Amino acid sequence: MRFNPLVLPLAFASLTAAQSSSDVCRETLTASSQSDLDTIASCSSFEGDIILTSPLQSAVIAGVTSISGSLIARNVTSLQTLSAPNLSNISESLSLEILRSLNSVSLPRLVDVGDISLVTLNALGAVTLEDGITKAKSLVVSDTTIKSLDGFNLRTIDTLNINNNRYLTSITFILESVSNILDFSSTGSNVQVSFPSLVWANNITVRDTNSVSLPKLSKINSTLSFTNNTVQSISLPNLEEVGGSVAIVSNSQLTNASFPALESIGGAFMIVNNTKLPSILGFPVLNTIGGAIDFVGSFDNATLPELSVVRGGVDIESTSEEFNCSSWNQAQKDSVIRGDSYQCKGASVSTSVAITGTATGTVRASSNAAASATAAESASSSNGAGAMEYSAAGALAALVFQLL
Repeated sequence: MRFNPLVLPLAFASLTAAQSSSDVCRETLTASSQSDLDTIASCSSFEGDIILTSPLQSAVIAGVTSISGSLIARNVTSLQTLSAPNLSNISESLSLEILRSLNSVSLPRLVDVGDISLVTLNALGAVTLEDGITKAKSLVVSDTTIKSLDGFNLRTIDTLNINNNRYLTSITFILESVSNILDFSSTGSNVQVSFPSLVWANNITVRDTNSVSLPKLSKINSTLSFTNNTVQSISLPNLEEVGGSVAIVSNSQLTNASFPALESIGGAFMIVNNTKLPSILGFPVLNTIGGAIDFVGSFDNATLPELSVVRGGVDIESTSEEFNCSSWNQAQKDSVIRGDSYQCKGASVSTSVAITGTATGTVRASSNAAASATAAESASSSNGAGAMEYSAAGALAALVFQLL
């Protein structure tokens, strides 16, 4: 058998070329031109980060179907378009941030991403997602001109943060659970937010929205907050438990707050400065509150008929002439309020009680109990409505207990 001297050099060259091609697919690529991106066109799978930099204007990532790393473009003022027609998976992050000229993003096959960050995109109307993203750990959309979030077809997520997107008018997610934070704020003035399938979340904050729909939500591990919205109604028909606090604050158009199934709140309960809310009657089965109650507004009535335990103090203040403190005074007498203070005020009603713990139990004393025994004989509301009555002996006994 005769040896061909050309075989070995050709084989070596072929091996070297294959190894070089393989290395290209395994190293982080920093691309400032389309020719840089063309070097990985033969890579179906790319292992490493792809980082887009200036003066790149139009980026096409052809051939690559998966990135074991991140796709990053940050503060690339020249970048106008980005397309990855075959890309289906990004194991770490898709980060498009501070791209003021970017007006087109096409990722038609993308379905699986680790974390998504779309931040300060001042010319982008939408992200084209034909197949739709079905898996991601987090999604942040902040300070953009995006008009639609169609194509984000997520069922579960750790963090969803949508803020400062003034052109968004409607947001619908088919999410079933959010394990960390769900936060909407500073979107368009008439934005409508809907989560038709959401059952469970760890933390929900909703700000600056026109309507909110959470028809299936049954449990929140941490806090629930509705602040500075223009919603007319907040209705959570299936919510049974909130592990942390509930805050309904400064919702200027709110006329109805309905939580017919809510039984327990683990933290504080605050309904404050909702100027059009006529009453607080939408919590018919609320039984336990682990923190304080703070209700402030112009409501005619505020009643929690099934309340049995409030572990914090209670402060109820209304400017309405129709409001009286009778149900709250009774709750205080029945030791429902376990915190260190109770105050109830209306336009013509005022009751204030300091509650102090002792070794033998809890002592309750009216706020003027330290005055004279004569004045303490009948501590009542200023118009007699909802009066809290104390005998002289009772006031004296309370004073003695406080001094011991």
